[in-house]
Amino acid sequence: MRGRERKDMVELEEFIWHRDRAAFVRFTNSQYGGSYEIEMCNEWECSACHYEVFADAVTKKERRECPSCGRKTLVPKRVAMERIYPPLWISEEMFEDPVDVPYEEVRNFIHRYVYLSDERLYDVLASFAIASWKREIWRAVPYLAFIGNIETGKTRALEVLRQLCYHAVSAVSITPAAITRVLDEYKCTLLLDQAEKLLTQETEAGRLLYSILLSGYRRDLCYIVAKEGSPTGVQVRDVFGFKAIASERVFDKALFSRCIIIRMRRGVPQEERINEGWGFRLRSELLVWRAFRCIFPSEKEMREMGVTLKGREREIWFPLLAVYAFSGYSPSELLSVVEEVEEEHKERVISSEDAAIVQSLLSAMSEMDEIYVHELAEYIGMNPRSVGRRLASLGIKRERSREGMRIDLRRNEERIKELAEEFYLQ
Repeated sequence: MRGRERKDMVELEEFIWHRDRAAFVRFTNSQYGGSYEIEMCNEWECSACHYEVFADAVTKKERRECPSCGRKTLVPKRVAMERIYPPLWISEEMFEDPVDVPYEEVRNFIHRYVYLSDERLYDVLASFAIASWKREIWRAVPYLAFIGNIETGKTRALEVLRQLCYHAVSAVSITPAAITRVLDEYKCTLLLDQAEKLLTQETEAGRLLYSILLSGYRRDLCYIVAKEGSPTGVQVRDVFGFKAIASERVFDKALFSRCIIIRMRRGVPQEERINEGWGFRLRSELLVWRAFRCIFPSEKEMREMGVTLKGREREIWFPLLAVYAFSGYSPSELLSVVEEVEEEHKERVISSEDAAIVQSLLSAMSEMDEIYVHELAEYIGMNPRSVGRRLASLGIKRERSREGMRIDLRRNEERIKELAEEFYLQ
């Protein structure tokens, strides 16, 4: 996908299947209307040696002999791309009577194949999937985090999102080194199963994935990598976009503060086998919808509808509530979900060990001017070394003395008050 936007015009380009032939469609939208152009694709790629060549227009099932390696593994480049994300299809008839956003059908698709204990969560997932098709217009986007024990439907939820989200791709099928390139070139929605294993800080691949997630939720955050094939120089990769993860537990405060947490419970979906043809059609309808300029509610209009979001809540929830309102529903209907998710987030933060340390520092600050790390550790029942490491990560300054590491509470007073607000202790 390539796209560019001027004040009066938006142009998008997508690879598709058209009448069983590889093609790409260009959409042009302006304030005066929209148009499209379909052009057959003559790009071929060897699935074995990755040799690329231009030839005549290609059909979906055709395979040819590769001029480079001699194997019959030369396929339409679009076929190679389908291994990255699910295919799209378009016919001229779809533009004669363009559909509105198929919100209800997307919700019904999720409802049929995923079991969720709360009906409101189907609207959250449907809004997430639809919002991913308009990734260019959001300044920040949410991540979904499916949390639950084994066999609670976490993987199934990711499989269903892969059928519905824009350019959805599973991190399991990509080497960590290639993920930044895939996200940058194809603007994919990234799906991570068993996230607690993939994002481990004990491996270079885990640290890479973790850094991508921390910087990929806001458009203005840059992800910089070394320039390939050169001992010097760097390049900026665009890793911005919607992402969803599945895990048995909440394992990182920073990461999950960017997530809408969906608690999964054991249950049986209406149907086990996912109808991929249905998903194929919905993706194609969403592509046509994506091609036309949409006017979503502004923040002022959302406030008039009863939605007042600030800070982190706004970053996470605004795209979903805007899509929900655009689809003809009152966004205030989802505010109860927002409140419950945010309340769970606050409880998780307040009950953390870091919060216990900050609370102890607050209490000590009202009675004394200094406290030793070993005294603090004994008070909250933690190992002194562990407390020392956490104090360092929290930005609390310590000083060496004969009696041990000492915390000057007056010197750290401003930082302690900042942390108290961050951990909802004031």
